[in-house]
Amino acid sequence: MPRETLIQVRRGLASDWILQNPTLAEGEFGFETDTGKLKIGNGISDWILLSYLGSDNSIRVKNNNIYALNKGQAVYLSGYDTDDNLPSVGLYRANNELSEQKFIGLMSSYTSAGDIGSVIIFGTFNDIDTTGDISNIAIGNESWSNGDILYVSPHDYGKLTKTKPRYNIIIVGMVLNANINGTLLVRSFINPKFDQLNGVDISNPTNNNLLKYDNSLSSWTNSDQIDCGSI
Repeated sequence: MPRETLIQVRRGLASDWILQNPTLAEGEFGFETDTGKLKIGNGISDWILLSYLGSDNSIRVKNNNIYALNKGQAVYLSGYDTDDNLPSVGLYRANNELSEQKFIGLMSSYTSAGDIGSVIIFGTFNDIDTTGDISNIAIGNESWSNGDILYVSPHDYGKLTKTKPRYNIIIVGMVLNANINGTLLVRSFINPKFDQLNGVDISNPTNNNLLKYDNSLSSWTNSDQIDCGSI
C-alpha cells in the first residue's frame, strides 16, 4: 500500500530529552530513539516530570556519583535525592559488600554525573551489546548466545556475566538476540541466602555448626551442640 501521508514523532536520545527538558503540548508524542520509550505531553509538565507510556517497567533515578552511568550497567539503591525527590543509584557488583537486596536493575541510557536517568526493572531492552565482548556491561572474556542467562558480576562494578556466581546470585535476565545492537529480556530475580528464608534465625555461624529447631523462637538456628538424646 503506497504511503499518502508521512507522520513522524518528535524524537531524540534520552540524554538529549533530559538536557533540553521541553514541555510537550497536550497529546504530543516524544520518543527516545536509544531506549525505545515514549512519553505523551499534557501541555503543562516538563519532560522529566512526564511518565513513560506503559512505564511499569522502569523508574526514574538520579546519578549523584562523580562518574557517569552507562546504558545497561547494573545499579543499586545508594540513597535518596531530596532536591529532585528521586532515588539515587550507583554501580553494583555482587561481591557481598552491599546487600543484594539493594540491587534495582539496569540503566536505560547513558546518564552523566548529576543528571536524571531511568532504570529498567522488567521488559525488553533493545540496542545493547549482548555479544559478551568487552563493553560497558561485559569484561570481554565470554561469548554470549541467544538464551543465555545473565547475572550481576561479582568482580566488576556494573557488569554482567553468564557464569553463575557461587554467592550473591542475582539473575538479571536473558539474551534474546546476541548482537552488537542486541536485545535483553530483563527480569531480575535475587536468589535468597539461607539465613534470609522464613523461619530461619542464624547468627555468627562457624565451621561445623548444626541447624537445630528452637521451639521457643519458632525458627531454625545454628548451634555447636550435638544432642545425643532419643528422637
